[in-house]
Amino acid sequence: DWYLGALADDQKVVTASSELNNGRSVKLTISVDGLDLQPLSVVPTVAKVQAGKTLELATSVKNNGGIDAFSHYNAYYLSVDAKIGKGDKYLGRTTVKGLSAGATAGYKATLTIPVDTKPGKYFAAVFVDYSGARAETNENNNVIAVAIEVTPPPTKPDLRIVSLSPRSS
Repeated sequence: DWYLGALADDQKVVTASSELNNGRSVKLTISVDGLDLQPLSVVPTVAKVQAGKTLELATSVKNNGGIDAFSHYNAYYLSVDAKIGKGDKYLGRTTVKGLSAGATAGYKATLTIPVDTKPGKYFAAVFVDYSGARAETNENNNVIAVAIEVTPPPTKPDLRIVSLSPRSS
């Protein structure tokens, strides 16, 4: 807790009839205007994507803070859960030029799902300011994820000769 106090005649230069009423204090609430980048939504263009193909994500990010955000990076991951951790596949990043205090902006990213990704259920996750370049008042609200399904990569054509005959001239 913080208090602001004032004391009259703290050096006791003036003899007062009562020295008990020379001070006053009030409790203060101190808030620091800072930066807080938070992803609000992430929407894939498709719910299913083949391994080796591209996925487009539309992300909405808000600056909940009271100061403008300078440029930073948003990183994209493929994860088995809605959290980003070790073993998740880094898919790429986008550069965000800046975001005014209180503003919301949308960003799009086109990402390639690695061809060696096993088919199954995954999460496409966005990590706002993933490099930690901007100190924020809340660093725990920077990730959002959406469920997607990865399907097997396209099969390669199997070309074979079924007949061969010489050409007559």
